[in-house]
Amino acid sequence: MKIILKVFFLLGLTQTLWAQNNPGDESFNGNKLFDDVKQYVNFGVHRTATSGDNATSAWLKNKLDGFGFQTEYLYFPVKQYFLESASLKIKDSTLNVFPLWPVAAANVALNAELIDADNDKQSVSGKIAVIRLKKEDRKYIDRLEKLDRFNDLIAQHASAIVLIVDNDAGEIAALNTQPKASWKIPVVQLAPKDTTQLISGTRVSLQIKGSLKDVQARNVIAKIGSGKQTVIVSTPISGWFTCGGERGPGIAIFNAIAKWVSVAKPPYTFVFIANSSHELEDHRGTHVFIDKKAPKPSDVRLWVHLGASFAINGYQKTATGINKLETVDPKRRVYYSSNLENTMHQAFDRKTITQLGNVALGELSVAAKYGYATYFGFVGADFNPFFHTPVDNETATSPEILEQTALMIKEAIQLELAQQL
Repeated sequence: MKIILKVFFLLGLTQTLWAQNNPGDESFNGNKLFDDVKQYVNFGVHRTATSGDNATSAWLKNKLDGFGFQTEYLYFPVKQYFLESASLKIKDSTLNVFPLWPVAAANVALNAELIDADNDKQSVSGKIAVIRLKKEDRKYIDRLEKLDRFNDLIAQHASAIVLIVDNDAGEIAALNTQPKASWKIPVVQLAPKDTTQLISGTRVSLQIKGSLKDVQARNVIAKIGSGKQTVIVSTPISGWFTCGGERGPGIAIFNAIAKWVSVAKPPYTFVFIANSSHELEDHRGTHVFIDKKAPKPSDVRLWVHLGASFAINGYQKTATGINKLETVDPKRRVYYSSNLENTMHQAFDRKTITQLGNVALGELSVAAKYGYATYFGFVGADFNPFFHTPVDNETATSPEILEQTALMIKEAIQLELAQQL
């Protein structure tokens, strides 16, 4: 009973101090949030430092400027591959493939024999080796031990590797990179739905066109308020394809919270950070922000991270394909530092979300290693069928899910910050 009374007291306190007449709540309108997701998708491919990524950061900076924030770009160098086309031709069929980053050779023209390296015990020397990564290993994608097989095939003189990452959508599911990863031969991904023609002994043509460039990537940093303690709100903005369900909800809710903070004026300094280079080198943009611009851990009251795929529809695999549910994905998660356990229970016990205490995931795992000790963040299920695929667009979410989730996060921020008011 005491806990219930405390919850009502804190909610009443936050409403009194921050939200008289709910001045910023129009920002949490589901249709407006969904418009932001659609705009993000319309920018196109969001790989780091591409035109889609740069258009996103310019759009966000302009929005935050309009809300009254002090904004800046944080630039950092990356060596990026700009893909023009990639295909695997088998007899009369031409299949789309996608290079595995980091890309060593910008252009490839290779004719060779296929070999199923998982099952065929013949030599792979001079051949294009086909290997598979199980769906369960998609919890994966950043772990070098899952990629040791590549180095074995390279040592056996395979001329190239075709990687098939299993997933329910049957699409190419791109893999993030790690700082020490490199491949001396071409490695490309092929969609599971396109594997029927991959027969050992068949001669194929692998064609890749693109360019490797040294370019500048950029994060967006926005600051408002003059409180002694700082609240950080972060979200990634880059990804492999259009990333509608993966990145769109986080960016839309990031914008809504920024607008609300600019109007409600909580008694803190707020820093909003939109990081590029999420998919490269263990979330490189986050490392750059913390190394160059982040406030000291001792000055940070709270860090809130809006991660991947946490406000999307649920899916059900059926005999005829994937059925999208009308309700939010029930396997989404909120993870948090141990010192926020009471607040998290108060905020989320009756919500459709799994709670993970004393855990830091994604970009918040980087922050935690640097000593940021008070945080909570959001991420979707491990096996969302469209995660990291080319078909992940705005249809992965809905205005209703976005609005419910945005208000849930806003209330959790209010509840926690009211603890010290």
